[in-house]
Amino acid sequence: MQKSVLVEIVRSLSRKEIREVQKWLQSPAHNQRQDVMQLFDHLIKNAGQSDNSMTKEETWSEIFPNQAYDDAYMRQVMYFLLKSLENYLVFNEMGKDSVHIQSMLLKVIAVVN
Repeated sequence: MQKSVLVEIVRSLSRKEIREVQKWLQSPAHNQRQDVMQLFDHLIKNAGQSDNSMTKEETWSEIFPNQAYDDAYMRQVMYFLLKSLENYLVFNEMGKDSVHIQSMLLKVIAVVN
């Protein structure tokens, strides 16, 4: 998982953000895949390791023991986690701007009416 944007984002999260992302991933509104949560937990647990020591194959064997490595499936799980993290980060940042939230709410209400 060398030079992985996913790993870099996970490493950049604070403890509070890690707890919030775990809740985010447990919500069926944001994630419906158990393997995505397992990958996130594995990355958090091993965040201190160097990129060279954390390979996709080793990560696979932790998440899917007794299953042959499938690179396409592993990339898919990584993609889904990355998109979930990006959505969380955007949502979290938008929540800090109450004026922008009110503006978006007015636009949504105008469309509904």
